[in-house]
Amino acid sequence: NMAPIKDSPFHKMTSAEVHSDPFAGGNNFNVGNPLEIFSQSGYVPIQGQRTDEVTPLTVSQIGPGGTITKVKLADDPNLNRFVIMPPNEITFRSARSNEVQFRAVVNFRRVPLYKNRIPEELMRKDRAFWKKYSERLIGNWVTEETSVKEICDWVERTFIRKDLTGFKGDPAFVRDNDAQKGFSKLRSAIGGVYAWRYAMSDQNATLKARYTEEADFAYRQAFAFGAINPEVAFKYVKLLVQEARFADAKLIVDTLAKTDPNSSFPSVLYNTIHANHEQMLIQAGQYREAATVASNAARYFPKNSPGYTNCLIRAQSYLRQIGQADALRRQFELTPSDSKLFLSLFSQYLARRDTNAARNALAMFQRHHNPTNVFDLTALKHAHRSLGEWEEKFKADKKLTELFPNSFSAMFDLAESEMRLDKNDGAKATLLRALEVYRKSDDAKKSDVLRHMKQSGPLQSLLEDADIKAALEGL
Repeated sequence: NMAPIKDSPFHKMTSAEVHSDPFAGGNNFNVGNPLEIFSQSGYVPIQGQRTDEVTPLTVSQIGPGGTITKVKLADDPNLNRFVIMPPNEITFRSARSNEVQFRAVVNFRRVPLYKNRIPEELMRKDRAFWKKYSERLIGNWVTEETSVKEICDWVERTFIRKDLTGFKGDPAFVRDNDAQKGFSKLRSAIGGVYAWRYAMSDQNATLKARYTEEADFAYRQAFAFGAINPEVAFKYVKLLVQEARFADAKLIVDTLAKTDPNSSFPSVLYNTIHANHEQMLIQAGQYREAATVASNAARYFPKNSPGYTNCLIRAQSYLRQIGQADALRRQFELTPSDSKLFLSLFSQYLARRDTNAARNALAMFQRHHNPTNVFDLTALKHAHRSLGEWEEKFKADKKLTELFPNSFSAMFDLAESEMRLDKNDGAKATLLRALEVYRKSDDAKKSDVLRHMKQSGPLQSLLEDADIKAALEGL
């Protein structure tokens, strides 16, 4: 049973009983065991207002096999304080008849007060408030220009070595771990609001940068308040990784590790930083640099541990891909007219985002290809398409339709290139000719080609043409 707490938005438990079902009491419990509130559906109807895992319910009496027969409520009112959440299952009834009803699962979400953006004045007030609060706790020394390294050095000197030389805050705060965790949690929660806005502002680069600035400042203050709180490190590292500031992210984790040498959180964060750094380098085609990052990551794990081995395997994989590309390049240089070798090498360069190397390979193949070979011309047009070189692709498509006048597939591709180059009249004529050839063809797989043509972006406007619609009838 729950009852409201006077003059507050919270409720408290007034009593708790074990269900009469003989299987409700579980087994293997001991008197004094804490009982957590858990929902099998995943929806928690009441939410405690504690940051730790303390619960007001404990086992007070057990039966045979350790089954719970009675539970006890804690006397401490600070443990017994909850917010009642709205129901997630609601019964709806017809306004005309109570007999017509249905049940629905409702997912509630908070609509932001400021839907489009947080007002600038509100962000300035927030920063001014926390600068004033910081002055009381650790001194108002964290500014817009204070680097992550400066904050980490200050944390190590003040909180780890307990050197208060030049310290302008409250010495009692340095000795109070709970206060550090509490204030760092409060400040990082506000940083989390800015970070959420940052993640949701991809369409507005100016606003995204503004939220980044505020989130970064809030997290730096929060880390200075309580580096002992791993929640701050997790949140700040996530933002730094998103901004590709991997060196700063490592400094935060290094400092977290020093505050609690026995914690497993730093190894988790190190792995997150290195994995994201590697992924960014791979997407940029910098496989050798990614291998270096993976190798360096291994030193954060015990030797021969799964994490250590995984880092070395990743490094070897990146180097192997570089070796494969180098071997393929040497082979292609010996036989630059081989279309299969060219496409394999070209694809590897594109995967590594090395467009200069891809263009060089394409130029070499163009000098040595057979201008009457269907495979060579197809390889050329695919390469030009990948690079967005539509004029060159148009030339290859044109050549293919001249060599193979009964290939409706080649004509579809030519029409697409013509549309890309704003040659709309030519594209229409080409497409009409292609549909005429298609209608007469007995190719078993021709329906696949037609379906692909209808889904082609450049041809969508042309498909609305009356003549094209007439030609498509019955196909």
